[in-house]
Amino acid sequence: MKKKLQIITLIIGLLIVASGCNNTSEIALQTSPQPTKTPIPTASSSPATSTPKITTTPTPEQQRDLKLGVEGTDVQTLEQQLLSLGYAEVGVVDGVFDIQDEAAVKHFQLLSNLPITGVVDEVIWGALSDTNPAPYYLPPAFPGKVAQVSSTTMVCDDHALQDRLAVMEYLQPGSEEWAIGAFGPETRDALMEFQKYYMPEADGIPDLESWKKVFSPIPHWTFGGAMVSVEDWPTSIYPADQNVVAMAWDGSRLWLAVSKGTYLFENYLIRIDPNEHPAEAVTIIRPRDCEAQYAQIVNMVYSGGKIWLLYNADADGNPVPLLQTVDPESGVARTPFEFASCPDGFCYTATGMGVTKGQLWVTASDRAYSIDPSSGRVLVSRPVGFLASANMVYDGQCFWYLGEANVTSFNPLGGAC
Repeated sequence: MKKKLQIITLIIGLLIVASGCNNTSEIALQTSPQPTKTPIPTASSSPATSTPKITTTPTPEQQRDLKLGVEGTDVQTLEQQLLSLGYAEVGVVDGVFDIQDEAAVKHFQLLSNLPITGVVDEVIWGALSDTNPAPYYLPPAFPGKVAQVSSTTMVCDDHALQDRLAVMEYLQPGSEEWAIGAFGPETRDALMEFQKYYMPEADGIPDLESWKKVFSPIPHWTFGGAMVSVEDWPTSIYPADQNVVAMAWDGSRLWLAVSKGTYLFENYLIRIDPNEHPAEAVTIIRPRDCEAQYAQIVNMVYSGGKIWLLYNADADGNPVPLLQTVDPESGVARTPFEFASCPDGFCYTATGMGVTKGQLWVTASDRAYSIDPSSGRVLVSRPVGFLASANMVYDGQCFWYLGEANVTSFNPLGGAC
C-alpha cells in the first residue's frame, strides 16, 4: 500500500512540473513580439517616407596650363574672361592661345602683382576666379594743359588728380579746393610730396610726366627706401579703342585719334611709346577744354613737329571747321583756330588731310587749304570736290583723295595732274 502511494505521489509531481514548463513557454512566446510587414500604401493611407538618395558630385579635374600654341574650349573661356575685364589685346575669341592672348595675360599678371610669364597656370586660374579679379587699367586722360595754381579755377580732369593723390594718402579730402576740383596750394603741396619719392624734381607742376607717374599702373613699392623694378617684356601689341578715326607717327611714337561722338569726353588721343615699359607705354590726352560743347575729332596728321587735329564744327557746334595742334612731347594742346573761308560762315563737311614738302593740306567744303605748320597761317587754297575725306595721298605731283563716291586728285601747285 505504501509503495502504491509513493508511485501516485511521483506521478502527481511529474504532472505539476510538466504543467509549469508549459506555462513558462507560453509566457516567453507572448513577450517576444512578432515581426510586422510594412503596410502597402493606398490612396487613403499616408505614404511611407523614403530616404533620399545622396548623389556624389565628382571633383572637377584640375585646369591645364595654357601657353602659346594651345587650343581648346578652355582657351575660349580664358579669352572671354580677359575681355570681360577689359583686356582688349585678346582680340577675337577663337580658342587659340596666340601672342595676343599672351600679351593680355602678361598685363593681367602685372596688375595682379604676379610674376610676368605669359603662361596661365593654377595661380592665374585662381586669380581669374577671385571675387574681384584685376581689371585692365587705363590711366585717366591728361587734360591737355598744365594747370596753374588757383583755389578757385576748376581743372578739366574730372577730379582725377585729386582723387588719386587722396587714395595714396597725400591729400586730405574735404577742403574748398577739393570741392570744386581746383589745383590749389593744397593739391600742389600733395603733388610735391609725391614727386619727392618718385620723381627727380619736386616742383609741384602737374605736367604730363608727373601725370604719367601719378597714374602709373606699375605698383611703386619701396623696401628700405629702394624702389622695386617691375619686369619688362618685349611686345608690339597694345590695346586700342574700336572708335579710332586716324593714326599718325611722330618719329618715335604712335598716335591714335578716338571719336565716339560729339561730346568732350568721347574724344581723346592715345599716345603709344614702344620704347617705354609696356604697362606705361599708353598715355591718354584730352585736347579740348571743358567749355567745349562740341569736340568731335574727324582727322589727324603729324606735320612740322606737331600733331594736327581737324574738327568740322566749333565749340558750340556751328559748321565752322577748326584746326588744333598738340605738342607730342608735353601733350599740351593749343587753342583751336579757324582756317577756312566759307560763304555765309557755313562750311560743308570735309575731313581730308595730307602732308607734303613741309606743308599741311586740309579740306573744308570744296577747297583744300595749305597751312604753314610752323605758324598755322594759310598759304594758299585750291578747288577740290565736295566731301573730301580721310588721309590724302601724295604721289610726288598730286594729292589723291576720296570724294563724292569717287577717287580724284588735285595738284597743290595748281597745274594739271
